[in-house]
Amino acid sequence: MVLTKESLLNLKRIAIIRTDKLGDMVLTLPMVRILKQINPNFRVFIIASKYTEPLLIHQELIDRYYFINEEKINRIIKTNDIEAVFFPRADFGEAIQALTGGAKHRIGTAYRFFSFLYNQKIYEHRKISKFHEAEYNTRMISSITNEQYKTELLRPYVEQLHIQKLSQFFDIPFVILHPGSGGSARDLPIGKWKLIAKETLRKDFNIIITGTENEKYLCDEISRMDKKIINLSGKLNLSELIALISKTELLFANSTGIIHIAASLNIKTVGFYPNSPFIGAERWKPYSDNCLIIKPTSGDDMNLIADNDMLLSISNFLNSL
Repeated sequence: MVLTKESLLNLKRIAIIRTDKLGDMVLTLPMVRILKQINPNFRVFIIASKYTEPLLIHQELIDRYYFINEEKINRIIKTNDIEAVFFPRADFGEAIQALTGGAKHRIGTAYRFFSFLYNQKIYEHRKISKFHEAEYNTRMISSITNEQYKTELLRPYVEQLHIQKLSQFFDIPFVILHPGSGGSARDLPIGKWKLIAKETLRKDFNIIITGTENEKYLCDEISRMDKKIINLSGKLNLSELIALISKTELLFANSTGIIHIAASLNIKTVGFYPNSPFIGAERWKPYSDNCLIIKPTSGDDMNLIADNDMLLSISNFLNSL
């Protein structure tokens, strides 16, 4: 049976499966708010990857979350008698498990070879990037109700113990440079990051560099420029990083999950993006009005970002802080 708004209202337990990266989860969680607006009595479940837990913990709108690292999807669905499952990201294995788990309604794209596993199909090609990723997610609900909703990010929980632990860095206004992306983006070259660091120091901001342990070599190269640059790469877990971001004046980053976390905390961001629609800013920029997007004049080669234009834009943005 095809879901309508009326039949949707009769459901009790709904799951959203999003098991890929941090930014994807940030941009998926607005679905939870909308479902609760439609019916506050819905029990909404999130099925995710374990490392995204800091985005889910203490979220009052989420009734329960599970991790695929710890339990199989079909078992989660059976145990909780979940009636409908949304698939913002199409995945064959996850669709199979939802079917075998007994989910009556499985909502996903119409454009995969395995789309027959979804019995409520979404007829939108995300790769053309007509909408932002967060909006594509919430439009999945609109496709059922035929109503439009405001897409709003969910602010992650900020642990006050982490704020106290990091308070030594908060005496002077600081900005964060996050030069890596874990391979999820077209990265800005290291030389341009150094120019950004130099311009930021010229404006009398302290700089904190963040990144994973695997990105430490990149962060080290920038931090060696000046003793005022603090390098915390590889030293913070995700919860601590969220706390740090909540206190910064501005975050610079490639198209990666950290920039979406900053947007969800209403922190100003500067993002570096290629031009191809499926990886560009139209779909993947921070979902915020407090952002500056810098991209090549054409194509996806980040080396083609003009240094002078980039620095002028950044200088003006820093002056607005």
